[in-house]
Amino acid sequence: MNIILFDTTQEHGNLLPLTFTRPIAELRVGINTLREKWERLLPGDYSYCTEPYLSEKFPCRLTDDNIFIAAHLLATPALAAQIANLKSGEAIADENEIWAYRGGEFITDTTQPTARIAPCETPDAIRFPFDIFGKNGKELAADFEHITRNRTSAPLSSTCTLIGDSNLLFIEEGATVECATLNTKNGPIYIGKDAEIMETCAVRGPLAMCEHAVLNMGTKVYGPTTLGP
Repeated sequence: MNIILFDTTQEHGNLLPLTFTRPIAELRVGINTLREKWERLLPGDYSYCTEPYLSEKFPCRLTDDNIFIAAHLLATPALAAQIANLKSGEAIADENEIWAYRGGEFITDTTQPTARIAPCETPDAIRFPFDIFGKNGKELAADFEHITRNRTSAPLSSTCTLIGDSNLLFIEEGATVECATLNTKNGPIYIGKDAEIMETCAVRGPLAMCEHAVLNMGTKVYGPTTLGP
């Protein structure tokens, strides 16, 4: 499927300054970006329909048959399944906005879809910067479950202290964690590839350290927190 994540002018403006340099779908909530959450549930070739000044770096790739999804929506399995079953000219929409549609061109006021379908559920959405922080803990836990399912964590160094459930700690190969205290009682801790937690750090989940993220010596972090690009 050719899938295009589109920014609305209103949501792009509401999410400034975070969207000055990237489409909405490149914002990170939890461990994954909004785009990565959709890719996990709805495989396909992804591109963006965003502000003109961003389109050179983030181009839109149109074909004769496209699925358009509002980029500020948080992906859910039920909504992804409903989108996958759209026919050409159909849109999933409520009374206020179009959430997803299928067709050969971007919808404007003069090219409306031929049929509107009620959404199977009302998903969460990122409409303002504070939503990223308010929804981060829930999304971090959901991303952690998907990323770590049927996988084995790298071992935790014997120099570290773990408080809580070891199943809620996942360390990617290449990460470095030494002489640190990690507490999973309030949520999972994910440490990405080549990330590093230095000596004497104390962290409490939910926490996601994305690839190459670093905590310097003596740092204390209380979740829900996401560190990385």
